Amino acid sequence: MEHDLQIALDLFQEESLGLVIVKEGQVLYSGVEQRLLPLFKALEGLGERAWGSSVADKVIGRAAAMLLVCAEVKSCYSPLGSQGALEILQSNHIPAHFEEVVPQILDTSGLRTCPMERLVDGITDPAEGRLKLCQFFQEHQLI
Repeated sequence: MEHDLQIALDLFQEESLGLVIVKEGQVLYSGVEQRLLPLFKALEGLGERAWGSSVADKVIGRAAAMLLVCAEVKSCYSPLGSQGALEILQSNHIPAHFEEVVPQILDTSGLRTCPMERLVDGITDPAEGRLKLCQFFQEHQLI
């Protein structure tokens, strides 16, 4: 595991965080928030500074993977990732370290696919997925 990702992972685990972004040994973002919106806001806020960073996130599904690809991150870690996320990240040459890989990310009930995953279902282009997510967040006045 490369240095920045190890820093992100250590901080993520030691402080029970939901999201950590590290670049060149510096923590660019850390927070306890979970789900997709904090990742979206953090990457949007960082802009080009996120390029080449390493990310530790609580859950990485296809939607999160698309955001990571668009942000041009260097590597990522999650205790839980989906097979679809792994495929997106690998096809874009982003090393992903998942402790557990599941077929899909489920909603909080555990019965249905996560709404953000449903939103990007059938989309293969990360930029198109990011745009779809951005539109959703804007329509719901979350950004």
